[in-house]
Amino acid sequence: MRAILGVSRQHQLFRAIYIPEGFFLTLHFNMQKADVVVLTMMDLGNLQLKKSINPVHYIYLFHSLGSTHMVDHANSYDAYDSLFCVGPHHVAELRKRESMQGMQARNLFEYGHPRLENLLVVAKSFQLGATQEDSAAWTAPVVLIAPTWGEQSIFNTCGDELTGLLLDAGFHVIVRPHYQTIQMTPEVVDKIKAKYGDRDNFEYQDRMGESDTLFRSDILISDWSAMAIEYALGLEKPVLFVDLPRRIRNPDWQALGIEPQEASFRELAGDIVSPQQLAEAPEKITRLLENQQDFRQGPWKNYAQRWSSISAAASSWAHGRSRVLLMRKRLNERPKSSRMPEARTPDRQPRRQLFRWLGWFAMANAVILGLIGLRYLGGSPHRCNTTGLGLPGNHLYQSSQLAGLAALVVAGFPVIVLLPSLRWVKTLAVLLMAMMIAVIMLDSLLWSQSRFHINILTLKILGFFKFDFCCGHVRDRGIV
Repeated sequence: MRAILGVSRQHQLFRAIYIPEGFFLTLHFNMQKADVVVLTMMDLGNLQLKKSINPVHYIYLFHSLGSTHMVDHANSYDAYDSLFCVGPHHVAELRKRESMQGMQARNLFEYGHPRLENLLVVAKSFQLGATQEDSAAWTAPVVLIAPTWGEQSIFNTCGDELTGLLLDAGFHVIVRPHYQTIQMTPEVVDKIKAKYGDRDNFEYQDRMGESDTLFRSDILISDWSAMAIEYALGLEKPVLFVDLPRRIRNPDWQALGIEPQEASFRELAGDIVSPQQLAEAPEKITRLLENQQDFRQGPWKNYAQRWSSISAAASSWAHGRSRVLLMRKRLNERPKSSRMPEARTPDRQPRRQLFRWLGWFAMANAVILGLIGLRYLGGSPHRCNTTGLGLPGNHLYQSSQLAGLAALVVAGFPVIVLLPSLRWVKTLAVLLMAMMIAVIMLDSLLWSQSRFHINILTLKILGFFKFDFCCGHVRDRGIV
């Protein structure tokens, strides 16, 4: 619901555009024009969505308290110019990555984590608004199972067994799978729903953005999901971790020499149970709930206080406009070379972006030349070539290939290598394609009317070298 409201927001300075995943989204990313683009998407430039060929300042907004170097790829955040960090661990990890890779220092803002701040505020309101009737209805402890996704996650390995054990022990169990689990392995979730859906103490929730289950639950069961950090810090409730293999996308994560947050806080936030000893889970849950006050006053207290001070500092920016003003102030204080790019297009561009632009340009012109080549379909059906396509088919094929060959070899490669200038590449490519389209149109016209092509002989016949050709004599059908 929150996402829907965001897209339908009404404001004179706001316009929402929805582009579904596919070709047009890829094209939009390659060609978009904007001063600043803010994303919550990792791996910009690593997969099908690339940076624009135009000068754009990319900002990454972290939406998780987890670390950057174990669960994510090593280069997941390398393409961003600025990053809004949720805590000091993000700053430390990103700066270490920059140092190890010899990267230019980027803009790292101590933005905080609005999701955590909102949990802190709403949790107090929820506790105050809970009536005695509601409290009486929750006689059994409420256990929320909300793990990460993947083949090594709870639901894909031991979710069925764990859910059954907790239900049989008398707990009210809320199953909230990750949306990727629902999309990639729906049969896993469907099996649990079909098996336990008729139990009174079973509840299913498929909306990850909702917070009601967080507030109603007494304890969380998770694996390597960073949401467990938000749960423990924002609600001061314990977490039981199923000790499954780490979720690792970066095999060299230990090279940074920094322990990920997902691992460092586990024993402080609750307890750990082995997947081979799930029968111990009900007992561990009971013990954690009975000793919840000790949990809040133990080693966890120092960890939580450190995060509370970070959250308070972030909240002191008063959200929204003041954070934007701070960002602009910080950028203006940086050296001119590292500030956001001006609105004017710089003349020099990275060669990789220029080659990508040339590829899209060649593809578009290949379509145009292919449409022009339809004129050749009026040719003689008795003539054929060695390709087996026939003469018309051969012309269609050649027309579509000329665009990419000429643009890449004649205009693209030498200019991009020697002078990586978007202005020069665009100028030469457009001129070349304009001339090529004109020649192909003329050739197709001659073929459709007189069944001959432009070559040295026909140019002499048409008087091209005497400039008679340019005077329009070719329109006379009796010229040949």
